[in-house]
Amino acid sequence: GTDAESLAAALAQVLELTGGRGVDALVNNAGYGLAGPVEKLDADDLRAQFETNVFGLVRMCQLVLPGMRREGRGRAAAGASRRAGEVPGIAGGLEGGVLARRSQKCRT
Repeated sequence: GTDAESLAAALAQVLELTGGRGVDALVNNAGYGLAGPVEKLDADDLRAQFETNVFGLVRMCQLVLPGMRREGRGRAAAGASRRAGEVPGIAGGLEGGVLARRSQKCRT
């Protein structure tokens, strides 16, 4: 999930398993697309997509990057679909625009 509690619990488990060393590499690759004419996309579906594709990525960065900075090591990357660089167009949904921006959201 992308809720704050489950993400914090996952990080706590990683810290326990690594003896407090934390995360050496974060690969944000979760996400999905919505296809169809933009005027027919459901607003709740779009919110759910942004929750996963954007806010989930940002939350993971916010949890993991402070430890990487503190330890002076680590890498973070954000994945995207092969179509992410394409312009979605008016009938192509919003997937391309959302995923194209993912790689800009998480920097170490």
